[in-house]
Amino acid sequence: MKGGASSAKYILLSSLFSKMVLLVSSIVLARILKVEDFGYLLTLNIIFSFINLFSISGYEFYFIQNRSHEGADELKLLRQVFNLRVLQSTLLFLATNAIGLYIFIYSDKMLAVLLFITSFLFLIGLISKPEETFLSKALDYRTISLSGFARDLTGSISKIAFALLGAGPLTFSLGNVIGNLSFSSIIKFRHNLKLLQKTKVRDSVDAYSTFRKFGFHLFLNTAGGFFTKQVDKIFIASYFSKTEQGIYQFSNNYAGYAFNALIAPQSSMVLSLMAKNKDNQNYLLRLIKHYGIISGLVIAPLVIWVFTMASEIIPLVFGDKWIGAINLFRVFIIYYFIKI
Repeated sequence: MKGGASSAKYILLSSLFSKMVLLVSSIVLARILKVEDFGYLLTLNIIFSFINLFSISGYEFYFIQNRSHEGADELKLLRQVFNLRVLQSTLLFLATNAIGLYIFIYSDKMLAVLLFITSFLFLIGLISKPEETFLSKALDYRTISLSGFARDLTGSISKIAFALLGAGPLTFSLGNVIGNLSFSSIIKFRHNLKLLQKTKVRDSVDAYSTFRKFGFHLFLNTAGGFFTKQVDKIFIASYFSKTEQGIYQFSNNYAGYAFNALIAPQSSMVLSLMAKNKDNQNYLLRLIKHYGIISGLVIAPLVIWVFTMASEIIPLVFGDKWIGAINLFRVFIIYYFIKI
């Protein structure tokens, strides 16, 4: 309980500072970039989110909830998890580039380049994955939260710089790569477990089949949620112009700002708490109940104000080119509030 409360504090504070940085950068980007550039972001997110779906294997959560290994055996278990993550991330990196090559030859060269750049996120994530997993198990989110802030800060500065240099839609992918490289590097520097020195590839304490069974159920659950969330975006990307896609992407992103700033960052901590307290059903029920009520009360006044003032806020803050997004923005405001 105490560790969870402390983690929630770090996550909330770092998230609020991060979102302040992201808000400023998003306003600048919305004013510099074209509406069509946001259309490319919509299509990129659909494709990459689908590929990234196969990285949600549950390996790290298996390690977090496991209590049967300690000391050297715990590190060996983490090494097993990391071995699977390396294999999976490498395959996904290659798959993303293969899809990008196909799109480059037969379809949209700009979209292909975006995929080529974004594919490096799979490899960058490996830099600090063991340390991030180990810290999550200990409910020590201080370093993770501070690294998240550094990621958002460096990513935002990079995106603004690339936008000013005329990079167009490439701005998003390049900024994300630089931001995530910052995140992984800081965690690795501050909490280097030296896993590759202390363990060997052949080290094994649990059967790999156990990992796969555990991860398969999590994958099925996530896959169902993915298609539910992406069906509207797939429809928009398939039948509407890049300008209309850009308006949709803008409305969706900025309407969900409060949700992403206050609620989404807590998800990893909540999942860790659930994994560590899987046998304490009463505690989990209270956690979920109070989490939803408090979140709703915090966000409600902001939602009402933004919904009412949308027609004045959007052109004033983001520019007149986004006036066409006002009504759709209001629809998403209601959607994200209900989602809580």
